[in-house]
Amino acid sequence: MQASSPVPITIINWLVHQKKYSEAMSVTQIAESATTGKRPTDGRSCNRASTSQTERNHSEIEMMKNRIQQQWEALGTDDPYWAVLSDPGKQHGGWDKKEFFQTGANEIEDILTKASSLGVDLQFGLALDYGCGVGRLSRALSTRFQRVLGIDISDAMLTEARSANAGFDNIQFLRNNGTDLPGVVDKSVDFIYSNIVLQHSPRKTQQSLIKEFCRVLRPGGILIFQTPARQNLMTIKGALHFLLGNRVLNIGRTMKYGKARVMEMHTFAKNDVLDTLRKEEMSPLKIDRYDTAGKAFISYIYFVTKH
Repeated sequence: MQASSPVPITIINWLVHQKKYSEAMSVTQIAESATTGKRPTDGRSCNRASTSQTERNHSEIEMMKNRIQQQWEALGTDDPYWAVLSDPGKQHGGWDKKEFFQTGANEIEDILTKASSLGVDLQFGLALDYGCGVGRLSRALSTRFQRVLGIDISDAMLTEARSANAGFDNIQFLRNNGTDLPGVVDKSVDFIYSNIVLQHSPRKTQQSLIKEFCRVLRPGGILIFQTPARQNLMTIKGALHFLLGNRVLNIGRTMKYGKARVMEMHTFAKNDVLDTLRKEEMSPLKIDRYDTAGKAFISYIYFVTKH
């Protein structure tokens, strides 16, 4: 990935101001402002519509969840290996499968080494690979754990995962709805890993999934996951994402890559992640800067256990 050009501080300040202003405006207020030219009134005047707003919020969440699932079905059908590891030079079936799965082996070796250095008595019973895609990491985990659950939102991805990993009989691939882990028993999983996955789901969905990770992790187990905390406003891509959001950027993504190659990016603030873990009575062991989401985002990897 090429480095993005830095954005002048004055522009960053302007972006932050515009973002805060736009987030304070409802759709109705924006329309009123555009028609009358007057600055919208305080949002508290709309409290009488709170019930209908709650219903709209629920509907919007369902629509967003469906949109994300449709995106990953398209990606899993069109170019599943590139969708998992989006190297620009590997599009349109460009990944050599041996090389592809070796990246998973290298990553799991590195992450287990880091986990073992944290003083956790890791058990090698059941591992969970969330957002498993075609099984890049599930295959690597299967050589270290007795059983592996690979879970993904995309049927197309899972079809390829089962085919590509047919020789690894201790892996079970399951589909979920993108928000929870149905069928996974409470306190049953020794090791949970998710990298470059949560970032493609909205913040509330990420929070729901992290809670589910906490639910199924056994006491003494370890949960490791990555997600972007915020946009890097010192890059052009980060500043554009901050200002425009996914709905606008999806238009450009579709024009550049095609409808079947749209990947949304979402952030989940570090303090909010830690607050979610605290409420679930989890204990963070280590938090590292981990920019696998690219230079346009400030990302972290969280190592967490349950006592």
